[in-house]
Amino acid sequence: MALKNIGKYAFIAGIALAVFGVFTDPGNIGAILLGLLGLVGGFTRVSKGSETHFLVLALALHTLGPFIGTWPTPEIGEKILIFLAGIDSLLAFAAIAVILRNLYHWVVG
Repeated sequence: MALKNIGKYAFIAGIALAVFGVFTDPGNIGAILLGLLGLVGGFTRVSKGSETHFLVLALALHTLGPFIGTWPTPEIGEKILIFLAGIDSLLAFAAIAVILRNLYHWVVG
């Protein structure tokens, strides 16, 4: 299986775990899984040409996520906020992977 497919499935599993977290509390294991899936997805799925777009997306979601979660009612807003927090964790670790990969290429040359 190609690395891009592994990254794609890692992101899909991370999104599914974020949805699962809306209805139950996955606890520390869920947070660790989101981190690992994000790292795998960041290393294998985010290409050199889409790094800037991906990092802007991760930063925008991290910045605007809490504001999106306040709509439309408190009950629905809370569920949206929990989902966005899971996606934010997934993308934060993927962004760390992209940054580490770029740092490695910068140092090694």
